[in-house]
Amino acid sequence: IAKESQGTNAAAWYFLARVYLMQGDVGGGDSAFTKAQQLQPQCELDIDQYRQNNWAQLANAGLELQKKGDLEGAINLFRDAGRLFEGLPHVVSNLGVLFANAGKDDSAAAYFGKALRIAEKGAETDTALIGDRNSNALNLALILQRLKRDDEAIPVLMKYLAWDPKNIDARKALSQSYRSSGKTAEAEALENEMIREMSQQNLDSLDTQDILAIGVAAFNAEKYEQSATAFSKAVSRNPYSRDALYNLANAYLAMKDNEKLVETAAKLVTIEPMNEDVYRLLGQGHKGLGHDPEVLR
Repeated sequence: IAKESQGTNAAAWYFLARVYLMQGDVGGGDSAFTKAQQLQPQCELDIDQYRQNNWAQLANAGLELQKKGDLEGAINLFRDAGRLFEGLPHVVSNLGVLFANAGKDDSAAAYFGKALRIAEKGAETDTALIGDRNSNALNLALILQRLKRDDEAIPVLMKYLAWDPKNIDARKALSQSYRSSGKTAEAEALENEMIREMSQQNLDSLDTQDILAIGVAAFNAEKYEQSATAFSKAVSRNPYSRDALYNLANAYLAMKDNEKLVETAAKLVTIEPMNEDVYRLLGQGHKGLGHDPEVLR
């Protein structure tokens, strides 16, 4: 290429890229393949095959390092893999997970966003990528919420709900982002819709997490009796669930049902005897019942 003025020879760049890959030079391989494809576009399928094969080898090697706890080494290999081939989202998505687990949320958001774009494009022709598309959208939205970038999370969640309209986690997250962005009316409309649907369903047909999510939505919409019904169902499934009992106690507090508040808060005290907040709830119940000695105690 340099000595014999073969800079326009696509074959020279193509074989140079393959030599670079044999040497482990990912940057050189990527650049040379890009040049070869620019000169000879009809070679795209062949070049993509080489890119994807080496992407898979790097990804598998990265996964082995990840299993051994060498996260820095895994990240380097995943980045190299992502540079070679962008036709599948798995490596980029894994980078997002690693950075999210490390608390590097800005980097996690960038990688989840890239993985979403790849998966969304791929899902147009490959239904196997629909699950990856959806999971990356939800992960991106949750990371954006963690970064307090709710205005950016809202369109991602709305896009997700266009694909999976009844997903409780996504609807709950969208309601949260609406409230954090000051869009109270939108949040209340969504929560009321969830509550309306709840009233038409048998709670026994839902899993516990969905029941808790519906209870929270009802509570936020000040539908305290409906929230208490949902939380009671969750408690009946797991009497030692701290979250279910705590939410149920707060529903009874809002309803001014002091007898049930005392009963529920007393159970919380046995679970968390060093938690000041559960004693506050118990005290509020006794105060409402006029049990002054118990309030002082």
